[in-house]
Amino acid sequence: MTVWEEAEALIRQMPEDQVTALVKELQKSKRIEEIFHPAAKKSAKSMRAYENLRRMQKPGAADFDYKAELADAREERYAHLN
Repeated sequence: MTVWEEAEALIRQMPEDQVTALVKELQKSKRIEEIFHPAAKKSAKSMRAYENLRRMQKPGAADFDYKAELADAREERYAHLN
C-alpha cells in the first residue's frame, strides 16, 4: 500500500467534520509554505524556463573555436582604440 493509499484509507474513516478541519490545516500549511519558502516556487519556475531553453538549444559545431572567435570579436570591436 502506498502512502497515498494509506492516507486515503485513513481519511475515509474520519467523520466529515474532522476531514473539513484536516483540509483547512492542509490549506494553511500550503500558505505557510508559500510565505516562508518562495524561493522553492521561484526555483521551480526558473528550472522550467531553463529546461525550455535547453530543448530549444541547437547542437553547436564540434570544431568551433571559442577562444579564436572571442579574440576576433574583441579585435573587431576595439580596433578603433589602437
